[in-house]
Amino acid sequence: MPIRPAASGPTLPLALRSRLGRAAPLALALGPLGALPAHAQTPPPTRSEVLRVPEVAPVEIPETRAAPCNVAPVASPASAEGAPLEHVALEGVTAIDPAVLASEWAPLLGRPIDHPTMFNLAERIACRYREAGYAFATAQARTEDGAWTVRVNEGRVAQVVVEGGDEKAQAFVRKAFGSLAPGRPLRQADLRRGMTIARGYGFWNIRPMARPNAADPDAVDLVLTIVPPKAAVFVSAQNASSDTVGAWSAGANLIVNGLTPLNEKTVLGVFSGVGSDRQRGAQISSDALLTEGGLGVRGDLAWFEQKPHERPPNQDTVGVTKLARGELNHPLATLPDGLVTGRVGFEAVNQDTELLNGEATLRDRSRVAYAGVRVEGQAGEVSGSAGLTVRKGLEAFGASRAGDALLSRPEADPQATSVRFDAAATRPLGRGQVAVQAKGQWADAPLTAFEEFTWGGLEGGRGLDPGALYGDRGVAASVELTGAPHDLGGRWTVSPMAFVEAAQAWNEDKAYGAREQSAVTGGAGLRFSWNDRIHLDAIYAHPLAETRGVADELSGPRLHLGISAGYEINW
Repeated sequence: MPIRPAASGPTLPLALRSRLGRAAPLALALGPLGALPAHAQTPPPTRSEVLRVPEVAPVEIPETRAAPCNVAPVASPASAEGAPLEHVALEGVTAIDPAVLASEWAPLLGRPIDHPTMFNLAERIACRYREAGYAFATAQARTEDGAWTVRVNEGRVAQVVVEGGDEKAQAFVRKAFGSLAPGRPLRQADLRRGMTIARGYGFWNIRPMARPNAADPDAVDLVLTIVPPKAAVFVSAQNASSDTVGAWSAGANLIVNGLTPLNEKTVLGVFSGVGSDRQRGAQISSDALLTEGGLGVRGDLAWFEQKPHERPPNQDTVGVTKLARGELNHPLATLPDGLVTGRVGFEAVNQDTELLNGEATLRDRSRVAYAGVRVEGQAGEVSGSAGLTVRKGLEAFGASRAGDALLSRPEADPQATSVRFDAAATRPLGRGQVAVQAKGQWADAPLTAFEEFTWGGLEGGRGLDPGALYGDRGVAASVELTGAPHDLGGRWTVSPMAFVEAAQAWNEDKAYGAREQSAVTGGAGLRFSWNDRIHLDAIYAHPLAETRGVADELSGPRLHLGISAGYEINW
């Protein structure tokens, strides 16, 4: 399976997952952006700009999507020999109301029929089962003494068989699909539920299939094959950065899996401005599974440099951000429809900015401990996740203190406490989907720039520059519709999309008073895809309401363009 653009970010569409580049402002005692001077300083880099490697790499499994029935309703043949159809007996039907299936042959009653017509009827009934979400249902028609019977095999599961991987990996996958009850017809929702839980354990490449059970011809064995993931390369470019650091940026990720028995995934990412060195960075991230109980570990190292060409009278600067993070995670509970995971971690961030003459203007040292929970699950056709994290600034390990002269915000408290939440859900809509997102943050004191709630750019707020809207506290939400892909020929398809998104943020600065920012944007776009490997995106965004508290040059209508491609590597 080719690497999808989803591998560049969380379980969202590519436009929402892009990571954009920005530059840090002077840390002058001007309050929040100097109360928006004539030309606003380039906002400081946020978490999404520094951490461009995805936390997870979602893989869509086509077998887990119920597809519309493409078998036409059965009609009486123009000429047929034989007795008129009086009745059709059903065998093996338990999951669908027989009266619903009877409507499929109602137009044939009293008319002469032939064998091909009845065989088509059987296929139409099997198709209706699959349309209702029964993944492996089949049907056969037979006649005896002029009476017709359609026998349905609903795909009842006799047993779950796990193949591939080692014993530890197989145990995790069995646990993920443990809610499948023998004797019950298998649905796509059951597969997706199991895939969601397996993903929580770090297993993404699971291939489901059904084979007849040796002892019971009316049942199937669900075979789950753990496919060793291949190395892959993902590259992308987009024109979504601030003008001060160059609109176009590009990046590449190398994804390597399974180098040790710990089921680890390591991603090395690099990025740079296109045609300039005004933004560039690198990151290495790795996830591994430590114990059979599901204890996992994640580590991140990131470096980011920005050299914005500021709008006069602001002075040009050079800024560097360095980040190190370690995290432990563990499943807390397995729900009927999902998985609850807990995590604890420590993060250290150094941000420095200086004038071109070497004079320091910003020096933040954040040392943060955090703990949180995340729920991932499946309810019917809706897949979703939600997370809550509490973050506490520490005084140890060389952390900045409140009142330090070169803090990114004069009133920032590096030891503040903040609470973050996020939620996302997707649901199939025909052959397309609808996606809903929300995120927010609360803090008990003014925060340093890197810890603030931010919004803007393709990560959310596509009518604004990256990070143009920010605050100690904030909320944001979006709704995005993606249409069915339309075939253009030559392996090319095009999919339409439309979105609406909104955010509001608050800064609690005593010296300057509370300041509120808000924005609502909307737009539409097209995605052109070749063989599901190369993707071209064109998205137009426009403010839908008055944008408050954001400098004019940081908001307004804009056309976002992007290209991405992914390839697997055999080595």
